[in-house]
Amino acid sequence: MISASEYRDYMELLESTNLSQEALLIIIKFCVDIRGPKISKNYILKVANDFIERNILTEEQAEKEAEAESDSKEESDD
Repeated sequence: MISASEYRDYMELLESTNLSQEALLIIIKFCVDIRGPKISKNYILKVANDFIERNILTEEQAEKEAEAESDSKEESDD
């Protein structure tokens, strides 16, 4: 469960950028997959802002990027 302030921060991000809600959900899942369930809101926002800076704003773009980064991480772990 997220706090009211965390919810507000995510809503402000969505309202102030062109990031889709679906893309944000993919980013959150991506962050949880990498760091586990105890990740901070600040980490999620940092990753989301990185995606935004790279113009990764849609669900499809976010899925592709998260998959590519996950594959890259798995290869570096081998």
